[in-house]
Amino acid sequence: DLQVNEERLRIATEQMVNMVFDYDRYTKGIYYTTDQMLKYGLDCPYLSNIPHSLIEKGIIMPESAQECIAAFEAIDQGADRASCNMKTRLNDHSVIWEKVTLINIFDEEGKVTRTVGTIEDITERQKRELSLKYMAERDHLTGLYNRAGLESHMNLLLDLSGKHAFLLIDMDNFKMINDTWGHQTGDKVLKDIASILLQSVRDHDIVARLGGDEFVVILKNLEGPKEVLRRADQISYSLTKTYEQSTQSITVSATIGIALIPDHHTSYKELYAFADTALYQAKLNHKGKCAIYE
Repeated sequence: DLQVNEERLRIATEQMVNMVFDYDRYTKGIYYTTDQMLKYGLDCPYLSNIPHSLIEKGIIMPESAQECIAAFEAIDQGADRASCNMKTRLNDHSVIWEKVTLINIFDEEGKVTRTVGTIEDITERQKRELSLKYMAERDHLTGLYNRAGLESHMNLLLDLSGKHAFLLIDMDNFKMINDTWGHQTGDKVLKDIASILLQSVRDHDIVARLGGDEFVVILKNLEGPKEVLRRADQISYSLTKTYEQSTQSITVSATIGIALIPDHHTSYKELYAFADTALYQAKLNHKGKCAIYE
């Protein structure tokens, strides 16, 4: 009615949000002003089975589904407040980010008398946060993951099943390029190495630069040690390259130490230590070789 709509408008104005709705915890339905939902392609003042119906309609996108479900479940169970960030698809097929906040209103006896929800467009904020996250996790020279980005991905990977490999790569003779031709040329070579590594792995593998001429590749979902060595040998072969400047030439190659997941995994630090030990053994045998930690 008019009074309810005016109340929603007041809340929206105070909260600086784009939409206010009422949520019925018992029917799982939401009530709202119809024109607020036209952007989603919805033209009725009530929707049931929230948030599942919006997920099924493709309005709430799959990557946000679980977070949205958890927020509504929390408010159903009597939480004072719950919120979630959701990626939503609009009627014109564009995609935005929105923050949903749900608030339970209690009477003097502690019973929920009303549940109010707000929706705020956070697209620009989300873009800024994603941009900051990208910058924080990336090596500024090569665009590869840096140590922080690698550790973040490793923590997720170690919780998953499957056989994977941690490849620690050291570039042999790279120091000679810096000493002979200077750091500007050295930076160009590092960018070239990064490009070669990205071309040598699959889309779901991870490539990182830890600093200097030290790189890491995470090969995911492998059959076993034989496949690991085959792929590592291919990477080493691809990285062997002669660089020329004026009348001089320098050949760089890669020595690779390998730790296996889950065989050697307990943490990122231990995987690195195992791979570093294998790298040392590989260098003792011959530069440009690969070795698995034993």
